[in-house]
Amino acid sequence: MNNPGRPTMARLVLHGAREPWVLLASGLGGGVAWALGIPILVATGVAALMWGAGAVTAALSGGYGPEELTRGKDLPQLRRGTEQNHLVGALDGYIADLRGLRSSKMAEGVTSQAIEALVAAENAHDGAVRAALAVDLLDDALSRSRAVSAQWSNRHNEVGSSVARMSERRDDVLNRLRHAVAEVAEVYTKLLELSATVSTSGVVADSTNLDEVASSIDSLRGAFAELEAAETPELS
Repeated sequence: MNNPGRPTMARLVLHGAREPWVLLASGLGGGVAWALGIPILVATGVAALMWGAGAVTAALSGGYGPEELTRGKDLPQLRRGTEQNHLVGALDGYIADLRGLRSSKMAEGVTSQAIEALVAAENAHDGAVRAALAVDLLDDALSRSRAVSAQWSNRHNEVGSSVARMSERRDDVLNRLRHAVAEVAEVYTKLLELSATVSTSGVVADSTNLDEVASSIDSLRGAFAELEAAETPELS
């Protein structure tokens, strides 16, 4: 008998489908697929598949995004509703999807690439959270310092200069976070394409396709290395 106070799985899935991280992850995945030259119908299918998988993940997690399930317990919680929070949620969605892809039945070469991509994304996870936290802190500092800047704008130019530097740093870290998550989306989309090609055509994944995925994984690592470097800039 259904418990009237407990939401049904269908309602949880519908609620999960509206989670910002689900919408962002599926949108990024479909956009990357289209940008890579994949036919629009296939790119749309990729986005729909990722949206459905994300909705189910959110439902099974009791309405919490993957970031709340996989984030290190020693890391503070991000402010809800911000772009940086949604980006970390999208990253965790890709990590969950890569885990599923790793566990699925694929050609040996594709499986090894999926495992490598998963390890790279998992290793980058805490760095992405720290970057998002840095943006949260900078948002707080900017909110407080802009009031000071407005009060003293005619007397102390250095106040305005400090605000400008913080704003520039905030935008730089957020842009790097966007780029890093997009790199994960690209790797995941290429793995989906490669897996689908091998499964539907029966051909063996050739070295060219595998090398493309490997190159994307290297770009992923590089993007997150740049992101971590941006978290601790030198003070001038």
